[in-house]
Amino acid sequence: MTGLMNDLGIVTRNIVRADKAAAEKLSRFGVATIHEAMGRVGLMYPYMRPIYAGAQACGAAVTALLQPRDNWMMHVVAEQLQPGDVVVAGLDMYKVREPLAAAGLGYID
Repeated sequence: MTGLMNDLGIVTRNIVRADKAAAEKLSRFGVATIHEAMGRVGLMYPYMRPIYAGAQACGAAVTALLQPRDNWMMHVVAEQLQPGDVVVAGLDMYKVREPLAAAGLGYID
């Protein structure tokens, strides 16, 4: 096989992490302030909120792409974590929509 068939199951083991001192300094500011200072990049959707009032986290993001009904990549990402890391997990929603549509349940963005 000469190339990858898809991008699933790829693990980056040598993660270039943010400087811990810089993350500590940035933790004093709100998300909107950091977003503005970076040239208005990297902000997530406005409907994404902390799970409880006052929740906050600041550190190097380690990302995982999850597939419906499969948490294997969460186990893989757990092996890559270092103190101070923040896991950012995403779900391949395209694969979730198809079964819902086939079942007549629909999907609302």
